[in-house]
Amino acid sequence: MEQIERTSWRERRPAASTYDLILASAASHGDRIALRSVDDTALDVTTSVLTFTQLAHAVTQFANLLARRGCGPADAVTILLPTVAEYHVAFWGAEAAAIASPLNPLLEVSQLEAIMRSTASQWLVTAAPDLDDAIAKKAAELRARIPTLRTIVVGAGELEGDAELAFDELRREPDSRLLRERPPASDAIASYFATGGTTGAPKIARHTHDNEIYCAWGIVATLGLDASDVLLCGLPLFHVNALMLTGLGPFLAGAETVLLGRRGYRTPGVIDGFFDLARHHRATVFSAVPTIYGEILDRARSEPAGTSLRFGICGAAPISVRLFTEFQRRTGIRIIEGYGLTEGTCVTSLNPPGGESRVGSVGIRLPYQELAVVDQDGAACAPGTVGRLLMRGPQVFPGYLSTEAASTDEGYLDTGDLARIDGDGYVWLAGRSKDLIIRGGHNIDPALAEGVLTQHPATRQAAVVGRLDERVGEVPVAFVTLKPGVSATPSELLAHCLARVPERAAAPLSVEVVEALPTTAVGKIFKPALRALAANAALRAKVASLGWGAQVGVRVGDGHGTSGLVVDLAFAGPAAASPTRRAVEEALGRFAITVGLVTYEQGPSNGYTAESETR
Repeated sequence: MEQIERTSWRERRPAASTYDLILASAASHGDRIALRSVDDTALDVTTSVLTFTQLAHAVTQFANLLARRGCGPADAVTILLPTVAEYHVAFWGAEAAAIASPLNPLLEVSQLEAIMRSTASQWLVTAAPDLDDAIAKKAAELRARIPTLRTIVVGAGELEGDAELAFDELRREPDSRLLRERPPASDAIASYFATGGTTGAPKIARHTHDNEIYCAWGIVATLGLDASDVLLCGLPLFHVNALMLTGLGPFLAGAETVLLGRRGYRTPGVIDGFFDLARHHRATVFSAVPTIYGEILDRARSEPAGTSLRFGICGAAPISVRLFTEFQRRTGIRIIEGYGLTEGTCVTSLNPPGGESRVGSVGIRLPYQELAVVDQDGAACAPGTVGRLLMRGPQVFPGYLSTEAASTDEGYLDTGDLARIDGDGYVWLAGRSKDLIIRGGHNIDPALAEGVLTQHPATRQAAVVGRLDERVGEVPVAFVTLKPGVSATPSELLAHCLARVPERAAAPLSVEVVEALPTTAVGKIFKPALRALAANAALRAKVASLGWGAQVGVRVGDGHGTSGLVVDLAFAGPAAASPTRRAVEEALGRFAITVGLVTYEQGPSNGYTAESETR
C-alpha cells in the first residue's frame, strides 16, 4: 500500500467519469461478457448477456434518450427496478446525462414519494407488470401522486394508463457519442443514495464521479480482480455494495458479473442451489451479508467441492466469529470481511486477500484513505484504544443533499461508529455511536417506529432498540411507558405500529410496557441499557432451550465487544457438570457478540478470584 501511495491518486485515476470508465472498459475488453442475467425459474439458464461493447452502447443510448427529452445534468433520475441488466444500463446512463437516484422497491409508496420530492425527481425508470407486478403498482401510484413525473418502463407491458416511454426506445438513439455537450466532470454529482432505507426522513448522500471511480479502483486493487474473474451478484442493486463491488469494480477489471435472478439471493432456489450456480458459472467471488452466509450453510443442498470460488466478501453488518469460522471450515472458502458506509461510497477497509485475515477485524484501510480514532474530546487515541472512527480521502462523499456531514476541522468525516485500530493497522469495530439497528444488513432508523408509537393516545415515551437474533443479527423491539391513568396492552400498541410503519422491516417484533425508561444524568433515554435488557431475554430463551439451567445476565460493557454488551452465565454445581467452552461457543456463536469465557474458582477469603480469561 505504501508503494501504491508513492503515486498520487490524481495521477493514478483511471477515468474522469463513470461513463469514461465504461467506455475505456469497452475499448479494452470488447466482446468479453460484462453482465449475465439468470432466469428466475431455471437458474442454470441465461436470459440475457451484455458484452462490454454492448453495455457501453446501451449506456450511451440511455443517456441520449434522457438528454433528447430534456433531462439535464442537475436532474435526478429515480430507478425503481428489480435486479435486471437494465438496471445497470439505466444507472450508469443516468450518471452520464444527469444524476442517478436508486431506490429500494420494498419501501412503501409514501416513503418513495417523500424521497423523490426531496430530490425533485421528475424521471422514473421502473418495471412493467410482466417484469415485476408489485413494483409496477407502486410506480402507477407514484405517477398519480406526482403528476409531472415522466416514466420509462422496462418490460413488455405498461403501467396503468399510458406510459410515456418504453425502455426499448433507447435503441433509436446514437450509441457512439453523448448528446450532452460536455461529459461529466470528476467532481460533478453522479448519484443520490438514500441512507438507511427504512428511516422516516432519510438523508440523501451525494456521490461524485470521482468517489465512485476511486471506489471501483480500490476494489480492484485490493481484491486483485482481473478479466478472469466471475462475480455473483445477489444483493439488491439499489445498494452501493451491489452497484460498486459487483458492478463498477468488475467493469474496470474486465470481469464478468452474474445477476442471480430478479430478487437476487431471495430468488427461490438461489440459496438452495448456491454451490451448483457457482460451479455452473465458474464463479470466483461473491458478496453477501452475514444472514446470507448463515442461510447458505443451513440450506445449500450440495457441497462446495468443485467450485472455483476464491473468496466471499462480507460487510453491511458484523458477522459473528462463530459463523465466520464455521463457514470457512465447512466450505473451504475464505471470507474477506470489510467495512464501509454510504457516506464513504462503499468500501473503506478489507482484510487483505493475499495476507493475514484477523477474525473479528474488518481489515486494513484501502490505499489513499485515512482513518483515525479519537476520544470524545477529539484527541487521538492510542493504538488499540476504542474511540470514534473518522475517515477522509477520495472515497468520502461531499455531503448530504440538504444538510452537511459531520466533519472535523481537519476534513475528517465522523462515521458514527466506534472502533479501535491495532498496531498493525487492522480496524476492529466496537459498536455504533448511532442508534441504527442492522437487521440482516438492512439499516433501520428506530425513530420511525418510535414516532408511530408515540402517536398512540396511551403512549408517553417509546424507545426502539435492536435485540440480538441468531439469524439476522438484530431485530427491532420496543419499550413503551404509558400516560398516567391510561391503559393499552402490548398487542394493541404492536397492532397500531404495524398498521402505520411504512415498511414492515422497521416495525418492532414486540412491544414491552415498562414503568420507566432508563435515562442518563441529563435525562436522555439510555438505549444501551435497553439493548442489554432485550439481549437478556433473547439469550435467556436460548440457554433455557438448551436445558443448561444457567443464570443469564447481560450488562453494558466496556465497548470492546461487537455489541458493546457483556454476557454473564452462572452455572450451578460442580465445574465438571457445566458445558465445555466449545459447547458455549457452539450455542452462542451465531449471535453477533464476542464469545469469551472467564473461569473462576473459589478463593479462600473474598469469594472468587479469576483463574483465566479469554476474549
